[in-house]
Amino acid sequence: NRFVELDYDSKKQVVLLGKNQKTKLVSNILNAHKLKSEVLEKGLNIDSDKLNNSSVLICVYPDLKNRLEIESLLNSKGLKFAEHFWYV
Repeated sequence: NRFVELDYDSKKQVVLLGKNQKTKLVSNILNAHKLKSEVLEKGLNIDSDKLNNSSVLICVYPDLKNRLEIESLLNSKGLKFAEHFWYV
């Protein structure tokens, strides 16, 4: 709900990264607010076209090595933590 209240930008597509129970819960919250989202399952095989003009909600919390890899990949695509992507 914090994302919806404070960070949601209607001009951006919402992308959920991961496929697990948390992803389903986040999707349900977004649906309750009538917000559409797309789920991307493969963390490090992210299609950059899907990220253009998107808000990315990372629905997994990997170990430090994998977390740094994901953040590095997103940063290399011009995305910044707490501006373009968030952990949930």
